[in-house]
Amino acid sequence: GLRTVLDGAFAEAGIRPQIAFEASEPYFLAELAAHGLGVTILPLPKARLHGDRLHVIELTRPSLRGQLGLIWRTDGSTSPAARALVAHARRHLAQRTRTEAAE
Repeated sequence: GLRTVLDGAFAEAGIRPQIAFEASEPYFLAELAAHGLGVTILPLPKARLHGDRLHVIELTRPSLRGQLGLIWRTDGSTSPAARALVAHARRHLAQRTRTEAAE
C-alpha cells in the first residue's frame, strides 16, 4: 500500500531514504518521531492528531495517492456490524466523490 507508493515516489525523485526503523502502526511511528528518532510519513489526518507534539508538513509534490478496497461476501449473511461498516463507507465515499467533483 502506502510503502509501495512512497518507494516509487522516492525512486522517481532519485532519492534513497535512510530507513532506520519500520513499523506499520501510525501511533508508534509518531512516537518515534516525537522522541527525536527521525521523521515519519503518515496520512495527513493521522499526522494532524499529533500536531501538538510534532511539526506537520503536508507533502504536495508528487501527489501521493493510493487505493483502498473494501470487500465483503455477496452470498450468505453478513453481521450487523459488517452491514453498518459497508453503509458508512458508502455514505463517506459518496460524499467524498461529490466534494471532489465540485472542486
